[in-house]
Amino acid sequence: MIFRPAAIIPEDGIQSRTAVYRWMYVVLKPFLILARRISPEHVLTTSVVGDAMLSAVRHGAPRSILNPADIYRLAIISQA
Repeated sequence: MIFRPAAIIPEDGIQSRTAVYRWMYVVLKPFLILARRISPEHVLTTSVVGDAMLSAVRHGAPRSILNPADIYRLAIISQA
């Protein structure tokens, strides 16, 4: 099973080890938050990705390559 998220917003103070990614998150964070409010199924958080992974293991996944909308739906199933 392959997870292919488009954008992930890190939560709980988690930071990338890569300096360029840390810089990009600082610059792009306001845009990512706005994009998440507009389309939550395309801009995911670390907890949504984690919930989706657990749901995929517990209940299976609709296909072997999961796009952001599939990942979001799996996370919702996990929370139910």
